[in-house]
Amino acid sequence: MKPKILVVEDSLEQIVVVKATLKHAYDLEICQTLAEAHLSLQGSRPDLLLLDAGLPDGNGYEFCEELNRDPLKAKIPVIFLTGRTATKEKIQAFNAGAYDFISKPCQPSELLSRVNAHFRRVGESL
Repeated sequence: MKPKILVVEDSLEQIVVVKATLKHAYDLEICQTLAEAHLSLQGSRPDLLLLDAGLPDGNGYEFCEELNRDPLKAKIPVIFLTGRTATKEKIQAFNAGAYDFISKPCQPSELLSRVNAHFRRVGESL
């Protein structure tokens, strides 16, 4: 069974890249808003969350903090995948509870390597 990744991303172009890069090795669920992500998390628990910082209905950093306050969701690892590249943005992501931070645009090989590295660390290597 493939590990499940919830991708919260509003850019259609980035969604295409993520799907093409990860769909062969991982079960992907795509949400384009935080509201959709909230609904998804009510029904299932992903093994990893790829999260954009800026979404049409809210702030990814605040969403990550909210997840970490919920005992049932606090253990979901979050990797930010965002166009925000300033050091203060990276610090904000890690302070919110992020596991990793990937700046967009990124090479598909980097995205795949970082996701694979996460699953190797938790014992679900492919």
